[in-house]
Amino acid sequence: MAEFIAPEIQDNANGWGPCQVPEKFKDMPYQPFGKTDRLGKVSDWTGATYTDRKYANKYTSTFASNHQYTYYYEDDDTSYVLVDNTKTRSHSRFPFSRRGQRARSAWAGRGGNNNWGNRDNRQWNNNRGGRGGRWNSRNGRYGNRRFMNDKRRDASVKVGDDWTVLREIDFSQLATLRMNDLPRGEDLYTCGSVETYDSVYDRITPKNERPMKKSAADRNFNTCADTTTDDPIIRESRHKGQVFATDHIMATLMTAGRSVIPWDIIVRRIGDKLFFDKRATSSIDKISVNETANDPPSEENNTGINDPRNLTLEATYVNKVFGQQCLKQGEWTDLSNKNPYIDPGMKKDRIASAGYRYRKWTLGEYNLVARTTVDAVVQNKKTGAKGFAIVRALNEWDSKMTGDWRKKLEQQPGAVLATEMKNNNCKLAKWTCQAVMAGAVLMKIAYISRNSQRNNREHSVLQVSQFTPSQFAAQMQLQLENSWAVLRAIIHECMQLSQGKYLLLKDPNNQKLILYSIPEDTFSSSEDESSDDDEDEEDSDKESRKK
Repeated sequence: MAEFIAPEIQDNANGWGPCQVPEKFKDMPYQPFGKTDRLGKVSDWTGATYTDRKYANKYTSTFASNHQYTYYYEDDDTSYVLVDNTKTRSHSRFPFSRRGQRARSAWAGRGGNNNWGNRDNRQWNNNRGGRGGRWNSRNGRYGNRRFMNDKRRDASVKVGDDWTVLREIDFSQLATLRMNDLPRGEDLYTCGSVETYDSVYDRITPKNERPMKKSAADRNFNTCADTTTDDPIIRESRHKGQVFATDHIMATLMTAGRSVIPWDIIVRRIGDKLFFDKRATSSIDKISVNETANDPPSEENNTGINDPRNLTLEATYVNKVFGQQCLKQGEWTDLSNKNPYIDPGMKKDRIASAGYRYRKWTLGEYNLVARTTVDAVVQNKKTGAKGFAIVRALNEWDSKMTGDWRKKLEQQPGAVLATEMKNNNCKLAKWTCQAVMAGAVLMKIAYISRNSQRNNREHSVLQVSQFTPSQFAAQMQLQLENSWAVLRAIIHECMQLSQGKYLLLKDPNNQKLILYSIPEDTFSSSEDESSDDDEDEEDSDKESRKK
């Protein structure tokens, strides 16, 4: 007769179930399950169970994965190096040719290096693969424009071996600065003559566009000293302040955190005075094009007239010509003094309209004196009061990228301006700061487009918009309290320097400023500063005048 052996019963006084795991079940992985989970078939030889996508997850466990059974290395393999983790590009079963343009826009965000435009002709770039170029986990919602282009830039000037790095200022530190009260400018000296703005240009629309007059480029634009230290008025005003600069230099410093293109500014410490200056061949006063765009112009992708250097020359030329064309010829307003930089024997109609206001601001313990520029006189139709205005121009060089201004300005002028604020954020911020410093009551901004995309010599004025500087600053989220605070912080850093010559360099590939100590004879001769930029600009102006 078989013997019955009674099993050992464990008495769990603290709960229910066994007190310890049997030896044969120890270290065995356990797969949790839910009572609501459906039990599928052990094997399916027909292949019909999972064909319907609607029920693809019918037999999926509530706890999702079976990672408990995944094999792991017990030893730490420190010699293992990850070489490439990029995802292979999957091919769609539905070619684009079957679905047309709608299929392209739908698949544009699925991964890979896609660059398809959506219905607003905006381009969403996804250079890292994954889901959708619009969302980028590294760079925020729409991506960080400064990291979209991985091309390494060169510095604006070659760093010498005998230069010494004194300080590095991160833009992230400048972004948190604020001034409680905005400084008010005080006129010390005014000179020059400006013409009255022609209000006819405010009524221009894309349907009755007006061609640009090349004859406006024949005027003499050399109406002021090129550098701060060469300006005779600033030399005479050296006892009225401690810091001296021009509006171009000040605007560059105030909007430094928005800049992408490298630049440099010479800093001179003479006694208890501080001078911000520029090199003779510096491009700091030239007009950039699509500097802050997701896909800025590059030398690799564009050649000929769409080369970044040629686009800069074209934008600078367009601004000069339109700034003179939109004025009423002969209706001059003379400022308090004659311009000492102009030959008295030159005819007035041959001189470009330009008024200079040498103004003084108090920034804490420092008195800043700078030369500011106004382009035109505007008159209020209701009150008849006159005021100064600055005139600027945005130029369209590729209608495929902007969506064709001739069509969009009629229906969506706000969308065009919003796109320009995104693609040219730094440039527009500079213009706003220049208008605020000059005490301008209005900003006139024109939209100018090429007559042919293959010809950068023929342009037409499509529309002109006007803004007050404070209104435009608020619209593009430019906080003037921060801009003035950034300028004061940079001044304070430079005032701590000993007497000598320095260079403030915007790092070409990082968002920071680098302050170098340079020898006194650096950039002192024209040979050291020779550049092809000026030659290209002169050739461009000559060819334009011939045509």
